Amino acid sequence: AGNSSSREGNWNFSHFVVQFEDYRDFMFALFPDPNNEAECEYKLYLEVDQSTNHCTARADALKVENMNQKWGGWGETKKMIRGSILPDPIPPGTNYIGNFIPTAPGPNGTRIEHPQRARPGENIPYTFSPGDPIPFNPGREDPPEQDIPIPGKFLKNRKRTKNELWTAILANDPQTKMPGRLAKDAKLTDLQNIALRAELPIECPVPKINRGYIGDGNVPLGKVEYLYRRGFIDPNATKAPSNEECTELLESLTDFKTELTLLQKVGRDLGLEVIMTPICHIEVVRKLGRKVREYKLAYRTLMEEQEGSDGMKTLAEYMPTYFSLGY
Repeated sequence: AGNSSSREGNWNFSHFVVQFEDYRDFMFALFPDPNNEAECEYKLYLEVDQSTNHCTARADALKVENMNQKWGGWGETKKMIRGSILPDPIPPGTNYIGNFIPTAPGPNGTRIEHPQRARPGENIPYTFSPGDPIPFNPGREDPPEQDIPIPGKFLKNRKRTKNELWTAILANDPQTKMPGRLAKDAKLTDLQNIALRAELPIECPVPKINRGYIGDGNVPLGKVEYLYRRGFIDPNATKAPSNEECTELLESLTDFKTELTLLQKVGRDLGLEVIMTPICHIEVVRKLGRKVREYKLAYRTLMEEQEGSDGMKTLAEYMPTYFSLGY
């Protein structure tokens, strides 16, 4: 069991989703809504502990680990966060938009309101779009919109691809007998040998590139630009916040703090709510035995024994919701 999905026959998240769907179908069939047979008579909840599989994040999750500090780079996970749609109106006491109004260069050296400023009810994309102003990057040279090769500057050579070798060989001698009908049919080593015999290079220099922030339309904003557009960085700042400061700010954002796990998202799409109990959920069984079925007594006893611990703080936040379900 667990997340050892690489071993044949072991239970993994995909299996749990199937069980999840079966549970939903079972309850809908047993307890149809008298006024709407397509719905269930009851609001359905599923309680699971925070095991690795249960807490699997969505591929495009709003997670700080998915973000690089500066624009154009990737985070630790090499994944892209999705755009975040802000509520409208912004609920009191939440942290969606900062107090600063981001600006961008305007005509004649002026500053205008940033066209991609985060606003209630709108989506905040995590990539640059054509026409976007330059990223907030105080104290540094403004980047170009598109990639520009730097004249006379090269990185290490790279191997030529099959298509490149094929084209070069035939351009050098159209009568050359090729090892296949098309480049994709040939082996790379065969094409390299033919090129070497014809004294053609099998490598080519890679120019050093001054990266553009628009590029192919899939360039990530990075933590600094993302927070700047959401109004958490002073546009008059002479220095961008550090990676640690950006991380702290991002982790305080309401949409990041309330991000659903993949299981919770699947559940909500199916019309169910998933309740994630803290890790100490397993302690209920260990301390009070499998014969105990009264959850209220179990949780209350556990809270008394471990009052003040981090696990109990999480559990205390969860308890009112748990008891409200009628257990």
